[in-house]
Amino acid sequence: MKKLERLQPLPIDWKMKDVTSAKTEIEDLPDGRREVRIAHSLIEGVTPAMLVWWFRNFHRTMEYRGETIPRYRLWHPRDHISVSLLKPGKPGDTEISEGAVIEVCEAIDEPARVVSHVAQLDETRFNLHLLVKGIKLVDHSHNFTATSAGTLDNARTIIDPTAPIFDEEKIKAYFKHGIEEVGNFQYFLPAIYEQRNNETLRL
Repeated sequence: MKKLERLQPLPIDWKMKDVTSAKTEIEDLPDGRREVRIAHSLIEGVTPAMLVWWFRNFHRTMEYRGETIPRYRLWHPRDHISVSLLKPGKPGDTEISEGAVIEVCEAIDEPARVVSHVAQLDETRFNLHLLVKGIKLVDHSHNFTATSAGTLDNARTIIDPTAPIFDEEKIKAYFKHGIEEVGNFQYFLPAIYEQRNNETLRL
């Protein structure tokens, strides 16, 4: 398998949100696992329907500043690399749906490949189970609440002690990454959602 390398950051026209824009918490659970939570600031101008469309299609490509890139890269222009659909939720499905298995490549600290099972994807919740050799080590969910001005996302992640991101330094990096990526939605998602029926999305 080809070695995974961090990509050069994409140029963007906005400033990513600071960690102080969200509320973060870490709780040690009685069974030894850790629960980490992020109450994100409002994702302005973005609806849950937009988010569902995004997660169903964020493994595809788009045209950005004249170049073809994985859409996933725009979600976090510094840390994201690609998403691949390994197994569809149902035979012949080319979108990501409940039951699908995906591979996420990103570089929160070091470049890594993570295989995840999509447990739920609807306008209330996007839930992923991160797997290592078929064993669930991380249960990660984005929980959506619609408002008149946008969407609130309360993210919740339960981490097994054997998971690579269990220690506090890695969780700190995860908080920064997560707040930035969810904050980025309001800067690009409404514009590409309007083009969702086009053969090629362009920004």
